Amino acid sequence: MQVYGVDLPVWLSQRRYRAVLELIDGLPSASRLREAIFNDPVEAERILANRRRDRDREFKASLFIQGDVPAVDDEPDDVVPDPVWRPRMSEWDVTAVQLASLDARLQQVTNTIASANAGKQQGSVSPFPAPRTLVDVLDDSEYVAGYRDALAVFSPHLVSRRGS
Repeated sequence: MQVYGVDLPVWLSQRRYRAVLELIDGLPSASRLREAIFNDPVEAERILANRRRDRDREFKASLFIQGDVPAVDDEPDDVVPDPVWRPRMSEWDVTAVQLASLDARLQQVTNTIASANAGKQQGSVSPFPAPRTLVDVLDDSEYVAGYRDALAVFSPHLVSRRGS
């Protein structure tokens, strides 16, 4: 099977692994391979571990450079209503991101004009739903678990009431 003038079985039989990896690296960010990687449990854990390491490095660097601890939200948004439909990651390319951003700005302008005409604040603007992968789900659940652990140390009575 040839795609883009490349016969992968021939490349693999010729042990052209570097060329195959370069082909994979050249795939667009909105590809099925990238979506599969981000939804694979093993890869999701690896990606999350890398993100954790990067956050720790940034946090440690901020302590030495700025001299103070970054502000932390009072409570995480662990109960965010998930939209009924979300686009697949393989459909979420640069054009889709820009259109979603444009849509959000247009909604804000419309909301501002409607508020000015009505003389009162209109409802909030709901953004276009973005793809959500297993990495995002694990990252959010880890953040919420860390928040609850910290809350248990400083306010154990609140955790017991919330049912942790």
